[in-house]
Amino acid sequence: MIRQFSLVTAVILLYLPAVSGHAAQFTSAASGSCMNLPEHGGFAPDGTMVHLFHCHDTSNQTWTVSNGQINSSFGSCLDVQGGAPNNGAHVIVVACNGRPSQQWALSNGQITGIGGKCIDVQGGGTADTTPLIITMCSPSPSQQWSLQ
Repeated sequence: MIRQFSLVTAVILLYLPAVSGHAAQFTSAASGSCMNLPEHGGFAPDGTMVHLFHCHDTSNQTWTVSNGQINSSFGSCLDVQGGAPNNGAHVIVVACNGRPSQQWALSNGQITGIGGKCIDVQGGGTADTTPLIITMCSPSPSQQWSLQ
């Protein structure tokens, strides 16, 4: 029993820093690619769509999870286009403002937002520049994410 407790404790201690205020990459289980912002000279204008792109350890693929928000390294927050829980709405970044469409939960490998919808890769795609959307949660690998 002590051995199991130690293993669980170790997993929790390894997981918490990545989820609470430390920079990390979100990697898709379906493709191994990362959640990515197009490069705009070190910033992302409001409304910039978030895409899938092969991981390459640059700032446009670095995210921080804090207080229920997912922040880009450029200081903007992950949001949903139109701010409503519509299936197929694009995942974008905008200035952080605390709206419900900027609140996210990480659970069982899924990123859940407004209306209980999950971040997914449009069409289940795996190619670079495929947009990210929200849709009804399912066990699809394109809705499974890990923090690296």
